[in-house]
Amino acid sequence: MRLKSAAFALCSLVALAGCVSGGPAPTTVDLAISGAANMNGGAPAKVKVYYLASPATFQSSDFFSLFNNPEATLGTDLIAVDEFQLAPGRTVSDVRSVNGTPTAIGIVGAFRDIDRAKFKGVKRLVPNSDNRVRATLSGTTVSVR
Repeated sequence: MRLKSAAFALCSLVALAGCVSGGPAPTTVDLAISGAANMNGGAPAKVKVYYLASPATFQSSDFFSLFNNPEATLGTDLIAVDEFQLAPGRTVSDVRSVNGTPTAIGIVGAFRDIDRAKFKGVKRLVPNSDNRVRATLSGTTVSVR
């Protein structure tokens, strides 16, 4: 009888341990940013990648605020930011697990002719899941898919 009770207790503990979660899965982003040959008049450009809790403030912000002072501009919407140097005809890639719960990724390109540029793009992310993001800088336009 004692053996049956011990076996039952052990099985119960194993079953309960399987129910306990270590928290939500991380949000993972597989990112590739490509520069077209005509990007930025044939010159390299800095690119910043913003992991966002909400994209609203990012979408309504100007280039200089986002690029020079993202923490003050985006406040609690900013989870993380990365910076890359991109040359025409090249691709930069990164795979990142992001802490927090990002719902969007924003990408900004620092073009020479920033006044006429479509300098930013946004894509929604699925939190606590694997996400694939592809961006292209062509001419003076950032496109994200």
